[in-house]
Amino acid sequence: MARAITRTAAARELSCSERTIGRLREAGLLDEIVLGARGVRICAASLEEYIERGRNARRRREGVGEAAPSRFDAANLPLWADGRRPARRAGRG
Repeated sequence: MARAITRTAAARELSCSERTIGRLREAGLLDEIVLGARGVRICAASLEEYIERGRNARRRREGVGEAAPSRFDAANLPLWADGRRPARRAGRG
């Protein structure tokens, strides 16, 4: 039989609310085991798969083994014609 955990434990594992766990269950992203009228447990294997899918998505987005793209955009820096940056104006702390 599959190992099952409570919604509270699953929420703690994902650092989210129990309501979010409910939404993930309703969306079919987490497998559930129904114990009775109100008793529901989350299949631990499905939770681990969900976490791994998130890690893989992040790796695909950032590129595995590659340098992450810099958010620094030199084209948007204000420069004078001689290459110096303009002086700071008073009141812009």
